[in-house]
Amino acid sequence: MVIFSWVLAIIIAILLVGSLWVFPNFYFKTTKTWYLRFAIVAWLLITEATQFWEMLSNQGWQHFANYFTLYACTISAWVAIIMLLYPKRIFLDCFFPLGVMGPILTLIFPSKQPTIFEWTYYVFFLGHILTLFGFMYIYLFNFTDYKFSKRAFQFAIITGIIVLALVELFNVYFGTNYIVGDITWALGLKELPRPWQFVVAFFSGLGIILIGLAIPYFFKPIYQYQTNTKLHETWWEILFGKIKTKIKQSNNEVNESNEVS
Repeated sequence: MVIFSWVLAIIIAILLVGSLWVFPNFYFKTTKTWYLRFAIVAWLLITEATQFWEMLSNQGWQHFANYFTLYACTISAWVAIIMLLYPKRIFLDCFFPLGVMGPILTLIFPSKQPTIFEWTYYVFFLGHILTLFGFMYIYLFNFTDYKFSKRAFQFAIITGIIVLALVELFNVYFGTNYIVGDITWALGLKELPRPWQFVVAFFSGLGIILIGLAIPYFFKPIYQYQTNTKLHETWWEILFGKIKTKIKQSNNEVNESNEVS
């Protein structure tokens, strides 16, 4: 059941994020209202509140460090919440690679393995999925005019260095193990001396940023910034159009054959 639940979460993520390309006209209509963004924000707040409660329960409230959850995906979730309510390009410039690659890597290498019969499953997996969805939704429907550029690369690198350094200072002072520990754990290198763990996390983070920036390079926004102008057909619309054309051609050939007969 654990494997089934994990695979199901990945399938849900693919279908939900993929729907942005499959139903672009529907999602474009939602950009004119707040309903979808409020729904995503509401669930992300539930996710973060649940995690906060878990940190403070069982006498955890007595430790100051427990009032701050500095996982990469937690940071991304809070950025997503703010960005969905107040979409500005600076959020994507600084956090887009982390906002998409963090949830993707967590879905592939989950730190928890709850089943669909547990509340934690919906908090953990759906929280990551909606964080990813929120970033892609804001990007693809061009709320902020974010694009692949030298600026995006520079901002992402600077933000990554600042976040990694500040969180590691927090780790050293409070004896926690955020981000650096998460990365080295996923790579099976948690036994390395701490300075080397930081180096591994730094270069892994650089790779994550480069892969994350490949998304805006290969997948352009669907609509023009703050207009009703559609920039291009999505891959699904192109594929579906070709299928419709093939079916129409086949029907025409059959009809022509019947007429000749």
